[in-house]
Parts: sequence; structure tokens; C-alpha cells
Amino acid sequence: MVARLRGVDFEGILDSPEFGFVRPLDPRFGKMMVQTGSHLLGGDPCGRYGFVEQMELSMLLDHRAVAHCWDDASDLQSFLVAVTSSKMSLLIEDEAVFTCKLYAFSKGDLVLAYFMWRQQEAAVSALDRYCAYVLGNEGSSAESTAKLMEDLGPLEKEEILRQNKIEYSALPGWQRTGSAVYLGPDDRVVVDTNLPQDADYRPFLQQFLD
Repeated sequence: MVARLRGVDFEGILDSPEFGFVRPLDPRFGKMMVQTGSHLLGGDPCGRYGFVEQMELSMLLDHRAVAHCWDDASDLQSFLVAVTSSKMSLLIEDEAVFTCKLYAFSKGDLVLAYFMWRQQEAAVSALDRYCAYVLGNEGSSAESTAKLMEDLGPLEKEEILRQNKIEYSALPGWQRTGSAVYLGPDDRVVVDTNLPQDADYRPFLQQFLD
């Protein structure tokens, strides 16, 4: 089982001057998301592995622990919303709300495919955020920026960044392909900000299904 938790109007939070977050990807906000994901590991939340993006996180749940602790999926869903929302609200010192969807996969391969898909989507989103940020700084409106980016491929977007002195491949891994949280030896939380990519990501994920 996988829980997908998505932030509600996190764009508004990032854009609000009172919080002082920076665009395109704020390290302080990113750390808060990682801390929120870490909060779901083990215990009643039953988390085994979490993938953290800029605006959402996905948590692989221990199906044995879920079966032992939770009789009703809707109760688990409500609990996860409460735990993530309260944790993020404490960190941000204001209201922050998540929604939650639960996915029950019949095969491990489907779980692997899900997390690989989320990493791919995180990579697309991060590149778009940087490109939109650069074009916006050049005076383009949000509408014209969105229209321009519709016709651009990844290499063209990276070239736009390069022309603005941003080497996309040299940016921190957590910004480009997300971060991971999981329990290591002695149940200590491990934060991985430099995940394997593409085909190399699959064997890395496999260890959490064994």
C-alpha cells in the first residue's frame, strides 16, 4: 500500500511574503517536507519508505503493520492527513494541509513503477519551475511563459537555464529528482538527497519491498 499526500495550496504558501521562502525551490521548505515525511516512518503511520517532492510526498506502508494497526482504510487515511498536516503546520508556524489517497497494489512491480513515475514527474516539475523562474525574471508574464514552455523539450529548457548561468545538471539532487526518507540500522531515520535515477532507481527501491 502506498499513501500519496499532496499539499493544499502550497504554491500560495511559497509565494506569501510573510514566510520568506525563495523561488524556484526553497531549501528551508524542502527540509520541512523531508521532516514531515520522516514523521510518518514506523509506528502507527506504518511508513517504510518515503519519496519527498516539492509539493507532495509518497509513503510506502508496511502492509503487515497496516493490517495489525488499522481495520479501516478511511481511518488510516484520516490519520495520515492529520499527522502530516499537523507536523507541517508546526514547522511552518501556520496552517498547512495535506490531502491523502491510498493505493493498494497487487504486485511489487507496480509499487516500483509508481515510485519511478513519481521521480520522473518530480524531475519534470523541477525543470519547469527553474525555467519558469528564469523566464519570469526576464519579464514574461505567467501566461506567456506557460505557452512558451509548452513547445520546449527538456534540452531546450536546460539551454535556457544555461544561458542564464544556471547549469541544471549541477544543481543539488534533491531539487532535480526528489529526496527519500527511510529507517536505517537501529531505526534511525536516513535522509537520502542524492537518489539513483532511471534504471538505477529500481534496484534501490527493491530493498524496501523485501
